[in-house]
Amino acid sequence: MSRTTHARPPKRRGAEPRPPRAVPRKKTKAAVELAPLVPPDLKRCQAMKPNGVSAFSLGGVPARVRCADAPTVVITETRPGDDGRRGSMSLCDPCLQVARSQLGDAAFDFKMIPRRVVRHG
Repeated sequence: MSRTTHARPPKRRGAEPRPPRAVPRKKTKAAVELAPLVPPDLKRCQAMKPNGVSAFSLGGVPARVRCADAPTVVITETRPGDDGRRGSMSLCDPCLQVARSQLGDAAFDFKMIPRRVVRHG
């Protein structure tokens, strides 16, 4: 009884060589094109929250959705990230408390968003 192996078959003579495999190369910091930073939104909080669906619930897909509350503060990173830029975003009070508990106060600077006084009449 013969045993089959999963070795490659020998190359045929006169066959065209295979094209090189398209392997993505690592880009250096200088070669990476940076996307423009999104400015803070003063009408809506920019934090991403879980949508409330877990992996164990029936139906739906666990994902993150943007918070719908009005922002009260704009935070800016104190130190630049790996890309050399400092990002900023607007947050509501509950999302600010989560950011403070996860990152600490030293990770970002605060700037309060002034409340507009609406006068009727």
